[in-house]
Amino acid sequence: MAKKKTLTKEDYLKGLKTIFHYLAEHRQAMKILIGVALVLSVTNPLIPYITGKMLDTILKTETFHFGSFGFQAVYGWLLVWLLVQLITYTLEQVRSFQTGVLDMTLYARYVANGYNHLLNLPLSFHKKKKMGPLLNSIQRSANMFSDISTRVIINLAPQFLSILVAISITITVNAQIAGLMLCGVLAYILVLMRTIAPGTVIQRKIQAGWMKAWRAGHDSLDNLMAVKQMTAESYEQRKNIRNFLTGALGNNILMVQLMKKIGFYQKLIILVTQTIVFVLAIIFIQRGEMTIGQLIAITSYTGMLFAPFITLGDYWRTVQNGFISLEESEKILKAVPEEYEPAGAISLPSIKGKISFQNVHFSYEPKTPVLKNINFEIKAGEVIALVGKSGEGKSTLIDLLSGYNFVNKGKILIDDVDVKKINLKFLRSHIGIVPQEVVLFNDTIGTNIKYGNFEATEKAMSLAAEKAHALEFITKFPKKWKQVVGDRGVKLSVGQKQRVAIARAILRNPAILILDEPTSALDAESEHFITNSLEELMRGRTTFIIAHRLSTVRRADKIFVFQGGEIVETGKHDELITRENGVYRHLYELQIGLHK
Repeated sequence: MAKKKTLTKEDYLKGLKTIFHYLAEHRQAMKILIGVALVLSVTNPLIPYITGKMLDTILKTETFHFGSFGFQAVYGWLLVWLLVQLITYTLEQVRSFQTGVLDMTLYARYVANGYNHLLNLPLSFHKKKKMGPLLNSIQRSANMFSDISTRVIINLAPQFLSILVAISITITVNAQIAGLMLCGVLAYILVLMRTIAPGTVIQRKIQAGWMKAWRAGHDSLDNLMAVKQMTAESYEQRKNIRNFLTGALGNNILMVQLMKKIGFYQKLIILVTQTIVFVLAIIFIQRGEMTIGQLIAITSYTGMLFAPFITLGDYWRTVQNGFISLEESEKILKAVPEEYEPAGAISLPSIKGKISFQNVHFSYEPKTPVLKNINFEIKAGEVIALVGKSGEGKSTLIDLLSGYNFVNKGKILIDDVDVKKINLKFLRSHIGIVPQEVVLFNDTIGTNIKYGNFEATEKAMSLAAEKAHALEFITKFPKKWKQVVGDRGVKLSVGQKQRVAIARAILRNPAILILDEPTSALDAESEHFITNSLEELMRGRTTFIIAHRLSTVRRADKIFVFQGGEIVETGKHDELITRENGVYRHLYELQIGLHK
């Protein structure tokens, strides 16, 4: 299917529907702004009319009567002019304040909704996407969203109402000049419309260029350690310059050229229209069919007539960019979130940890199976080791158990209940994990340990930290529990991060425990502490150990050996090591150096 280049009427309608959906949440502010807009649409065109009347009465001796008071007409018109100006100025201040608040609120609401939606999307979505570009798309859309809402819809739309009033007044003065002004506006609109299709095509290229540049920039910063280790700073800097200044900037220059070209013709139309209006006005004044004051008013109306279209032309790039950005971000926001509460969900009082896989098959892509014909049953409290080369499906099996993905065929039962029938948040609240690479938030140690158990007391945290052999180093920090660990826990050693993760899992008190080779990157002393902590954590829990170092699985109740997405061997270490030509034995001998 060919990639869409231009924005269709349906695209604009969808974008407007999204914008009005958010605006509808601010009914009180919108009522005020609509009321202000209606009044301003009358007062703004009245000012040139009153100014003209005031000029026409300067040399006249007409008198205004207000009750018993009488004064020269020119001062009467001056008083009316002053009152209308004060009303207009006051209402514009109200509009400015309300739109400013609304602009910031819309931005914050859209970003918050976007971030919250990303949190609810399944891991299968995030595994295919990079977080940096997703967040960039939402933030860019939020900016454009608030710009379109406040600058175009709220501030610009009322000006078109003023045009109707201005044209109505001009018709009463001179219908021929009013007709000429309308013809000029129509010509201006036709030229403006010619920018829509080519402008949209270029704008899409601009968006794609910036996205590519941002993606590459995020990638280099996310892998900053590798960049520095390989002394590749100059390479990445050249790539950034190429992506930003050539790819992204080149199309921006094309857009500027297009807008300048169109802008020249639009200004030419305005100049021609104003010139003809002046010529006709001079003729009508010489004939006595028009006054100088009316000329002043009509001149102002000519500017007023074109002003919103000039502003719209200036904003048109923002409008196009905004609708394209909204189109992209709405695809993200319409991605189907996880169904935490499946239809017909079964309510369990707790989870004990009995697990059964029955003829389980799974694949991410059709015809590329990851797991095939997986069958086993585990009693609550048993320790299971998953062994095999990388890419054999061990982590995928854990993802299926946790409800991050669901089987294509077969069943997974926990306490004799199908995983598909269990509330996902309830299920995951009974699963604890100690990963190989611990990810910590840039927050305090206390917050990281009680993450997911936010009501935990300091006493409970201390007990969990003590069991994890983490309390000793925590109490040595100057701020103890309030010590900030840095981005991704950079201020802690690998062993300290592992013990924080174990303390978190102990505090969670899960029925099912996942250990993803948590000791593989540790030195001997740290491994000793972690091993003792893990033994404490594993006691009485159904435990899965994803193992690459086979020395860690000796005490497992069962070892499942994976090959080609299947379990090809099952047993204890002492049984499997004696099998001639066995997969487990071969892996073990490779690790102890019997094979080269």
